Amino acid sequence: MVESEDVKKAEIDRLYKENVSKVYRTALYYVEDHYVAEEIVQEVFLKLYDNLGDICMESVPAWLITTAKNMAKNYLRDSKWETPMEEVPEQEVPYSSEGLDAQLIEVLRQKECCDLKDTIFADLYEKNSR
Repeated sequence: MVESEDVKKAEIDRLYKENVSKVYRTALYYVEDHYVAEEIVQEVFLKLYDNLGDICMESVPAWLITTAKNMAKNYLRDSKWETPMEEVPEQEVPYSSEGLDAQLIEVLRQKECCDLKDTIFADLYEKNSR
């Protein structure tokens, strides 16, 4: 088993050296971002490593290009739904560092205050409807 893993790693190294520039250029063509293209290259070769036994060796270069293209298109599709952090408006975080018990106590206290206010206004209205 160790020997086959070494053979597999050597084969991946060879395929990487022969095809990395083509895969990178393909990804870069679609995403137009150096860092994203590098991430796609890593994912493509990781996927190749996982599926090496299922892929015909003659079609590996075409498989790599097609996989890079599809991953780049998937990235572009998914990134449409992302909002950059600088576009997210600043909001107060609803949770404090005090913990959930303190928050629950605060919510109950606010509810009691509202109930007390309603009771006071109802009693005042009973005394003087004006």
